[in-house]
Amino acid sequence: MTEEQQKKDRELKSLCDCEETYCFLRELLVHDAKYTRRLTTQMKLVEKLKYKQSEAVGYDIAWKGAMQIWVDDGYAKLFADAYTAEISIEALEKILFK
Repeated sequence: MTEEQQKKDRELKSLCDCEETYCFLRELLVHDAKYTRRLTTQMKLVEKLKYKQSEAVGYDIAWKGAMQIWVDDGYAKLFADAYTAEISIEALEKILFK
């Protein structure tokens, strides 16, 4: 793993509370040339929304469903308004999922 990939991996681990040895989201973003902390943070929050909504309705809404809810229900706008490079993912969760 290159030094840049190691740096990305450390940042992703700080965002992802996934206990799995292999994390698809982390793996995807580590190798994505367009990686940014903002993108990673937003994707992690969409993943959390996906889990919450799937649990609420009793079936997996899939990424497509989660992204649709993210946009249609105003989560994307809230995220855009609240995100700064310094804000923690926990603080964003409180704003988005209160």
